[in-house]
Amino acid sequence: MAIKAAQEKATALTREIGQTIGKAYSITEEGPNNSSLSSNARNSISFVGGSYSDEESTIALGQISITARVVVSFELK
Repeated sequence: MAIKAAQEKATALTREIGQTIGKAYSITEEGPNNSSLSSNARNSISFVGGSYSDEESTIALGQISITARVVVSFELK
């Protein structure tokens, strides 16, 4: 979905300068950094007697929002 949206936006932008897009030469997905995920994972672990224990950890039901960004670079014709 995001890659298709990037392609459509690039097509519209290049049309303004009389060019077209070629093949994509770079696709990068940027999401939450690993330290953030590690922190969230630690938050879902029960803290028992001065150390972390995952024996009875639970996560509440519901929705978790995750944001990621896709950067696509195209050749120009």
